[in-house]
Amino acid sequence: MKSQKYRMILASIIIFLFVYSSCMKDHSTQPVTEIQLSKAEDILLNKIVTGDPGDSIAILIYELPEKLSRGAIVRSGGKKTEYKVSNNCWFFLLDDAPVANLSHPFRYVFIYSNNGRYKIINESWPSDNIEKLIRLRF
Repeated sequence: MKSQKYRMILASIIIFLFVYSSCMKDHSTQPVTEIQLSKAEDILLNKIVTGDPGDSIAILIYELPEKLSRGAIVRSGGKKTEYKVSNNCWFFLLDDAPVANLSHPFRYVFIYSNNGRYKIINESWPSDNIEKLIRLRF
């Protein structure tokens, strides 16, 4: 009689564990979908270059057409300051005073391709990779 009671308790525990485990969410790592350049451009225009529609005319916008890899270095052209890329990202250069000569406001924009977050660095010189950048026209 006791052995039958233990079997019933054991069976109940097994059934409970089975039902409980089937109700749990799957926390396995899903592959991250990398954002493409066109999505990074949307983020740039809708979240960074804001305000009046003329803003994209008042400044010049350049992009690097290929993604920067984690560990890549972007250098300012004047001060030779180095910025190390922490994650794969799209790089944009915003010239905030295109009619000015020499040192003037620039923004380096890094849009991370794994999540769309971004980092903006205020600079006073264009990046030294400017010859690889393509001017965007909207």
